[in-house]
Amino acid sequence: MNDGSVSLKSELGNYMLEVDSGSSDSGANIQIYETNGSDAQKFIIGETSQSDVYVIGTMVTNGYKVLDVERESTTDGSNVCQWENGERPNQTWVFESTSAPRGQEQENNDSCWSLPLGYACCSSSIDVIFTDDDGQWAIEKDNWCGLQKNCNKQLSCTAQGYPCCKYSNIVYFEDSDGKWSVENDEWCLIV
Repeated sequence: MNDGSVSLKSELGNYMLEVDSGSSDSGANIQIYETNGSDAQKFIIGETSQSDVYVIGTMVTNGYKVLDVERESTTDGSNVCQWENGERPNQTWVFESTSAPRGQEQENNDSCWSLPLGYACCSSSIDVIFTDDDGQWAIEKDNWCGLQKNCNKQLSCTAQGYPCCKYSNIVYFEDSDGKWSVENDEWCLIV
């Protein structure tokens, strides 16, 4: 969404996760409701102090309150409400790929770090195209995707022993191997 928020749609149909009645009160229930585009159905994914662990803030509180498993319960059917963010275990979430068949956990229980950024995780360990502070990126089915951290592939281009450029796209030289740039005072091949 243009405001940096996401909506969480149920696989049951045209239903979104929603803060009951758009309330900003602590303890307001989280429910599903027919899609209506209101702020009550928008959420803000926020980073925590832990790698690949997130809080899900409610737009009706500008992200101040987050999804909270009520009373830290681990019983099936426990209620989810909104509460002030304390980054407690009952308020933190890990995103997992849904591309694996149901019932099968993702290898190494690795979370999909690119989902909160609005990009799918790659379905397999394919060649790295780009690396930034978030992680390693590739292209799958003509779309950018984040490579899961358990993929150990390296950048696919090497020429004459030089690495691929990770960030630079300024061409200083071109030959039969491709276009060359400089990073960290060393030549690199532009992908």
